[in-house]
Amino acid sequence: MENPEPSAPADRPLEVSDLMDAGATAVEYNTPMGAARVDQLARWVHDARHLVDLGCGQGALVVRLAQLLPRLSGLGIDLDAGFVARARARSRSGGVAERVSFTVGDIADWSGPADTVLCLGATHVFDSLDAFWARMRTASVRRVVVGDGYFAEPPDTWLRETFGDLPVGLDALAAPAVGAGWDVTATDCSTLDEWDEFEHRWIAGVESVGTDAAQAFAASRREDYEERYRGRLGFGWVLAIAPDA
Repeated sequence: MENPEPSAPADRPLEVSDLMDAGATAVEYNTPMGAARVDQLARWVHDARHLVDLGCGQGALVVRLAQLLPRLSGLGIDLDAGFVARARARSRSGGVAERVSFTVGDIADWSGPADTVLCLGATHVFDSLDAFWARMRTASVRRVVVGDGYFAEPPDTWLRETFGDLPVGLDALAAPAVGAGWDVTATDCSTLDEWDEFEHRWIAGVESVGTDAAQAFAASRREDYEERYRGRLGFGWVLAIAPDA
């Protein structure tokens, strides 16, 4: 699931990517998740030895999991070189650089193996959830954790145009894993508190840029969230195990 881009005046299109980056940099995890969610994910992958985070962003999650799980080694892959540089710095400051590495690359090219894969908000790179889960079956992966968007209720035109053809309901988010032969052993969804905190920090990051354009962009994002997709756009979590694991 990709972040929405609020409508921007025609005189500043080149600033949009910078403002999106400012928002992403301001949040610890570029998804609606809090500390309790990280603890839950650590329980889900507690016995993992080699974990790959596809679309790792700034590396916060894989670094934190390595801190919580001292026998875990991790690899984060992201196409954004700036994010990867920050992730490497985070692993050093977090004391796990000897067990966690990061590389710039297209996650669609990754072919395994790994005992555990995380993919948060990035399954769209594989064109569809069906294609993602099928690829993981060919990549010698034992366990997959997906975090991704879904519609909590039937979407209106704006939601469809902004976020794309997402599943409707948490069960529909998990269904492609089952269809590809995975055993779905747990599902959950981010709470409104997690969403509110994420959006608050993301918008504050944009506002910190300090320009009139940034203020307008942040205001548009805030309005979109409060009026258009709060409580209507969900973020779901799916834990799936390969049947032959």
